[in-house]
Amino acid sequence: MNQNMSTIQNTSGRFEHLPEHNHQMVLYESRDEQLNSVIPFLRSGLESGERCLFAIDDTPKDELITALQDQGVDINAALESGQLIIQDATEVYLQDGTFEPEKMIGCLESKIADAVDAGYTGLRTTAEMTWAVNRDVDPDQLKTYERKVEEFFPKDSFFGQCQYQRSAFSDEFLCSMLQHHPRIAHGGDACSNCYYRPPEEHETGVNADAIDRKLQTVIEQQNLADSLDHREQCLSLIGQLTEQIQEANTDDVEQIAGNLITQIVDPSLIAFYQYDSDKGQLETQILADTLSVSASTVLEDLNSRAWDAFVENKLQECTLKTDPKTIGLVLPVGQHGVFLVATPQTNVLTETDLHFLQAVTSHTEAALDEMIYEQQLEDKNEKLSEQRDHLERINQVNTIIRDINQSLVEASTEDEVTQTVCELLVDKVSVDFAWYGDYDPATESLNPKCDAGNGQDYLEAIALDDDWDQTEPSGNAVRSRETTVVQNIYDGPPLAHWQEQALKRGFQSMVCLPVVYDDSMYGVISLYSDTPDTFDTEIVEVLDELSDCVAYALNNIDRKQALVSDEVTELEVRATDTELPIVGFVDEYNCRVTIDDVVAAEDAGFRVFSTFHDVAPGTVREFAVESPKVDAIELLSEGEQVHTAECEITDQCVIATLLNHNAVPQSVWAENGEAYLTIQLPQEQRVRSFIEMFQTTYPSAEIVARRNRMQSLRHPTDIESQLEDELTERQLEILKFAYRSGYFKRPRGRSAEELADELDVSHPTVSRHLREAERRVFSLLLDD
Repeated sequence: MNQNMSTIQNTSGRFEHLPEHNHQMVLYESRDEQLNSVIPFLRSGLESGERCLFAIDDTPKDELITALQDQGVDINAALESGQLIIQDATEVYLQDGTFEPEKMIGCLESKIADAVDAGYTGLRTTAEMTWAVNRDVDPDQLKTYERKVEEFFPKDSFFGQCQYQRSAFSDEFLCSMLQHHPRIAHGGDACSNCYYRPPEEHETGVNADAIDRKLQTVIEQQNLADSLDHREQCLSLIGQLTEQIQEANTDDVEQIAGNLITQIVDPSLIAFYQYDSDKGQLETQILADTLSVSASTVLEDLNSRAWDAFVENKLQECTLKTDPKTIGLVLPVGQHGVFLVATPQTNVLTETDLHFLQAVTSHTEAALDEMIYEQQLEDKNEKLSEQRDHLERINQVNTIIRDINQSLVEASTEDEVTQTVCELLVDKVSVDFAWYGDYDPATESLNPKCDAGNGQDYLEAIALDDDWDQTEPSGNAVRSRETTVVQNIYDGPPLAHWQEQALKRGFQSMVCLPVVYDDSMYGVISLYSDTPDTFDTEIVEVLDELSDCVAYALNNIDRKQALVSDEVTELEVRATDTELPIVGFVDEYNCRVTIDDVVAAEDAGFRVFSTFHDVAPGTVREFAVESPKVDAIELLSEGEQVHTAECEITDQCVIATLLNHNAVPQSVWAENGEAYLTIQLPQEQRVRSFIEMFQTTYPSAEIVARRNRMQSLRHPTDIESQLEDELTERQLEILKFAYRSGYFKRPRGRSAEELADELDVSHPTVSRHLREAERRVFSLLLDD
């Protein structure tokens, strides 16, 4: 039922923009199609006490009168009294021989006033618009008229119907007309038009394709809406049934159910075969009867079929001996008996009708067996409520995660990132306690860094310094690098120490999220709730995404620190794997390569500025062209044995791998037939974790030296840090690229146009970014 209600809401939303007034469009090909829509429209107006006007063009008047009479309209009385007026369309629309939309609106106002003054409840008009084609009226004038009619329509006491013959008008025009009419008349029904637009939103240049498809879409949408309305009516009646049988006596339940069934399926006969346990047989009770023959006789012929349905507890279909033919459904009502619902063969029951009948029988059974009914109803409502609450919570969590991600972008330190996450989770996700623990691979310890919520003393009570990886689920999450979920902390005695401490603080469930970027373990985020089963699969999936975002943010902070930190750990690595292009290169040519600078490119790659020693420039070019790890290279300067170059490297390059793990390569050189690399990491970096990752990725690599030292920076750290804060990533990239490319030298190594070509941007863009970068650099240097 929940799914059906959701469908009703979604479909009805397509018609929310439709106005309440009844301005219809009839699109027809044959006379029958036309009259099937027009006659019910006129009959409804006549029955409602409205004056009705038919502006006729090519429909024979006698054929119209006959069609109205066939529908039970007293045509003579309507014409004589003036309630029905059949008038030539040209007399209505071309009163002075010309068609003027503004004048027509005034004419409509006058006719409405006349109708009301004459004692009618309003005016209802229907007009054949073929008169406009036959008189060569400009289609734009007709569009203007329809728009003005739509603007005028909010007036009370007016109903309008415009008839358009399919073959008389172009597809483009008819598509445009769809925008002007909130209702489409089809076979006597007024379908809500999903292509309607209010006058102020009318589109020009309307797509003229497939007018028939659009009309079919309108009909299908209306059929769907009608079906959903019918389903909603059924659901409403089920609600009424529930209320009424709760207050009724047991003997009245079947009659109440029968009365409700008559409102949906228009039956010829409804009966209830009640099981009499004393007699061991079914006793018949007639609830509704419109048959032309004796209902008792018909029911006697169905006794055996009713008994089979009762014994088998299975719905059965049967044919009643009546004229005209009647189809019956026998619906079991558990241990209490069966319903018989018979309808004329011409009345086809829909799937919704069948569901409704089954629901009625189910509710009747529940009413007769009150204890079972109440329990089932309670369970069902509870489940629906849980699903709704769960969906709301998931939506809430997703919204909060987006807010947290925005906060992560603005955070500049690890403590700021983790504290922000903990506070927002507690404040917004109904988590009672959250903490972040930092993992130190050197000591293999987990150290609480920050927390939020009610439960700070919990961390002190569980003593993470004693076998932390075995005494609390957070340790398991770090050890396994997998999310750990405890849906019910109390799982029966005996309880572990951490369980006792958690329960003392009201914690009922928890989830532990490892914070891992690539192979680097940063720590764990642990969340605690005061209700069990809080962290189901969907919630955990969202929280896993959050932990990935936190890991990315922490890695990004480490990367920035790696590039600007003046306290570094320097590693010297011996590499024997000559299949690594850069290692093979220095080994083969017994040369040295120093890394001067690295710029993070906008496309997530890197531009590396390097100096090559003791190797010919042609050899450098040849190496770059043949290496799959280098996308492009350009020599910026050439000397006898020393050359500078700018390289664009791929993600597969060892230098990119190092940079992605916050390590800055310094140089690569050959010595005594062996290749060496010098790598620097900020002292805050998890060195042991990095070494494990590096040796796993490159098994032949061997760490031959490790030392801590102060880095001699090319620029003051505070200036570079401020530049990163002041400049956008794009501005910083262009500034570094321009500097390394010799743009600021005299004579210039590269012009602004050449920089623009290299960066694949326009010349004005490069110039604008450089001017802004220069302004901010001088501001940092010269302002007080």
